[in-house]
Amino acid sequence: MGTSGPQQMLARLESIPLENEVSEKEGVAFYWFATNHVRRAVGTMSTFYIWDFFPFYETEGLHDLARHEESFRAGRPWTFLAYWWLAHSHFLSGYDVDFPLRVKDSGLELTARIIRQSRDQYRKRFGSDEFYVLLSRAEFGREIVPYLQREKIRYLDFMDLDLETLTHHSVAIAGDGHPTAQAHEAFAKALADSLSH
Repeated sequence: MGTSGPQQMLARLESIPLENEVSEKEGVAFYWFATNHVRRAVGTMSTFYIWDFFPFYETEGLHDLARHEESFRAGRPWTFLAYWWLAHSHFLSGYDVDFPLRVKDSGLELTARIIRQSRDQYRKRFGSDEFYVLLSRAEFGREIVPYLQREKIRYLDFMDLDLETLTHHSVAIAGDGHPTAQAHEAFAKALADSLSH
């Protein structure tokens, strides 16, 4: 399931009748946990430029998740203005600074809850428990594991998979950061091999 972040996956599962678009009655859903997905779920300064398009979720109580109808920008207007000003600061432009300075456990918990609710929506719409998170060499990949376990979310661990060695190429598109075609192909092969065992 291709998304820009976990909250967009959940918003799509909540609002779009995907079961009308997917003709297969049986299958497996994979969510590729990528670098920046925790930061996008939290709404850090490094992601503020796409806040207009991001659904706004927050943890609520011990186990729940609340969705606000507005985007991050509408839901946090003062934070947006502060991040806009800081992002355009000449002083900070030469440094790789993000706010908040550190993603806390609450950010990992929020991300895991969003993924859990996505899994629950998938189960409700497709009648299947075949939902997996794919963990590769991504920021917070290892840190998210206990939170996935707590939410009883199944995951496949590819964190030790060295795509650069497998492809003999850079695994990221220059100036973009997204995986190259060779990286996708190598990862798909590793996933297929994993599922066949």
